Amino acid sequence: ATFLAVKLSSIGRLLDPRLPSHRMAFMISAAAGAAAWGLADPNGSNGLGPAFNAAVGSFLAWAIARELDPDRPHSAALSGVFAGTVLVLLGTALLLPTTVALVTVRILHRSTGLAPTIFDLIALPAVAFVAGGSIVGWSTGLALAFAIARDHRLPDPAPRRQLIAAFVVAAATTAATVVGNPGGSWASPSWPEWLVLIVGSAAGMSLRIYAPRSPADFTGVPIETRRLQSSRVGAVGTGLLAFLVAGGAGIAALSPLWAALAGVAAWDRLGSDEVDYPEPTTE
Repeated sequence: ATFLAVKLSSIGRLLDPRLPSHRMAFMISAAAGAAAWGLADPNGSNGLGPAFNAAVGSFLAWAIARELDPDRPHSAALSGVFAGTVLVLLGTALLLPTTVALVTVRILHRSTGLAPTIFDLIALPAVAFVAGGSIVGWSTGLALAFAIARDHRLPDPAPRRQLIAAFVVAAATTAATVVGNPGGSWASPSWPEWLVLIVGSAAGMSLRIYAPRSPADFTGVPIETRRLQSSRVGAVGTGLLAFLVAGGAGIAALSPLWAALAGVAAWDRLGSDEVDYPEPTTE
């Protein structure tokens, strides 16, 4: 079954409840959902929407952090907690654009060890088209198109066909935005949104690059340092692009992404895990 799944798609990653880090992700997600439900409507069903959004949003933050920091699962757990807190502070995130952001950093990082399959390259334009129903989704669709093209220029480059796929993804998400005309003007961020943007941006730019020891899922080959760096730049770029096109709404929509950056940066400075930082040069 795993072999068949890999043949169809190489960008999916398996969840294994036997792994402590995965169990922690499920628990954080459940706790975030319960907290959001309790704050929204503890005695009725009106809290179901916020609960679902917080639960999935915190899980997406965990998943993004695993791409940005493959050797330290505790940073992902911290990111999930941050995301649950931010979702209570800012309100609901846009889950599909956030998922597109996750795919963007995963393609750049190539944590599975494999380039996108033909099936992936057919499916991703459809995903980008659906995401293009919102202006934030359009921005994440463009970031995804960039990642697909960039994958051709990183170590162990993807086939040249991905350049065509990148163009199709960009065209699909733009067409959806033009046809759907989601409207809305640039929204001035509130002070909590400014806080999330400033902290998240500073966190992303402060991340120290290390040489990952973790092997890719399907190949067992250690993850490339340059790809890790590219995924981190891509995460910050995706968030900033959403802010530029939508203002405060773009910050809130991708709050799990910003929470992931903050969680990874915090653990990078405070965690006790050992990673291989490159030696400073004297030249």
